[in-house]
Amino acid sequence: MRLRISRIERPMNAVVTEAPRPFVEFAARLRPQSVLRAAITSAYRRPEPEAVAVLLEQARLPAAQAAAVQALAGQLATRLRERKSAGGREGLVQGLVQEFSLS
Repeated sequence: MRLRISRIERPMNAVVTEAPRPFVEFAARLRPQSVLRAAITSAYRRPEPEAVAVLLEQARLPAAQAAAVQALAGQLATRLRERKSAGGREGLVQGLVQEFSLS
């Protein structure tokens, strides 16, 4: 199967005009993107698995800081469980809300 390509014949005196470019002046006034804006633009509509992998790597804490966070979380949970306030599980949640001013 061969494709047939046809040529458009123009008269010798035909004037070929340029296609309209309505945003040329506007685009000329735009500044180059900052490093941060370029990073945002490159991340736009990135597939979720790819984006999450990058974010998880950035969210990792150094070992000493991770241990301190784990210890603090354990202390907070222990103190909340030991409170004499009634309310069961709802009381624990309310305690967290009050502890961290989440209301």
